Amino acid sequence: MKWMRFCLPLMFLLVACATLSVAQEQTKKFEQVTAGRHTMSIKVGNLKREYMVYVPKGYDGSKPVPVVIMCHGGGGTGNAAMTETKWNEKADEVGFLAVFPEATRPNMSAPANFRNNGQFWNDGSSRLQAKANDVEFISVMIDDLIAKFNVDAKRIYATGFSNGASMAFRLGMELSQRIAAIAPISGALWFDQPKVDRPISMLYLTGLQDPLNPINGGMPRILESGVPLGGRAKPPVAENITKWTAMLHCPAEPEVIYDREGIKGVRYAPCDGQAEVLFYTIDGMGHTWPGGFSLLPESWVGKLTNKIKANDLIWDFFKRHQLP
Repeated sequence: MKWMRFCLPLMFLLVACATLSVAQEQTKKFEQVTAGRHTMSIKVGNLKREYMVYVPKGYDGSKPVPVVIMCHGGGGTGNAAMTETKWNEKADEVGFLAVFPEATRPNMSAPANFRNNGQFWNDGSSRLQAKANDVEFISVMIDDLIAKFNVDAKRIYATGFSNGASMAFRLGMELSQRIAAIAPISGALWFDQPKVDRPISMLYLTGLQDPLNPINGGMPRILESGVPLGGRAKPPVAENITKWTAMLHCPAEPEVIYDREGIKGVRYAPCDGQAEVLFYTIDGMGHTWPGGFSLLPESWVGKLTNKIKANDLIWDFFKRHQLP
């Protein structure tokens, strides 16, 4: 049995060296990615789909980093969403991958155009002529991200604006085993009885003067002219919160966690699985991203606000949550 005293330590050393070698190769592969914007293409079903990744300054692939998925608004693009929300700046500050997926458009062979070839998410509303399986796309995109970057798979988050917010709701429902928390901004939850495989925390924020996401529900309208945009009437904003809190068996009455300068935030907790639901309203704000930049005129969508930065609020919320 003397040979075991010499062979076993040698075997452990060989295994350790092999493990270290694999880890070094993996890190080396991730190190090849440079900071800044990268456009990725993947095949989902019969469609070529694209997404943009903003790699933060200082990323070297040596350690797993979180991911924030930002779904653009109706008619928009990933690049426009980055300009409007400035998630790239927050990514540089904190050190996560900011990911901007592209929805589908009527003519996929032509470039996206807000007026005549706009991109829209299949958010479950049966509106906007969007029929693509966007949930599958995001799931495949997550796999692609994990293959190409050193991703912390327990800390993948989804947010979105307007139609993209509705998509974030859908991702939270159908990919709750992959996404740690969601933050829909100024959009509707179109499902009457949402269901999840795992309790997933949610932060929701909207402006009280939003003409495209009316606080009391109804048809989206251009602010100045009052012209309706067509499609389906939106539910009252409170219904989005009620449906999600009911699904998670949260307390009926929330606690006030923020109340100044026309901004009010409430928190429903504890919910199932120690989840939480946060709901913020901003007086004076229209259909815009707080602390961001609006590409559409104020006469259409209402006022922007810098009284609070949505990215700071959302990130503080996201970092409290990860997959079990």
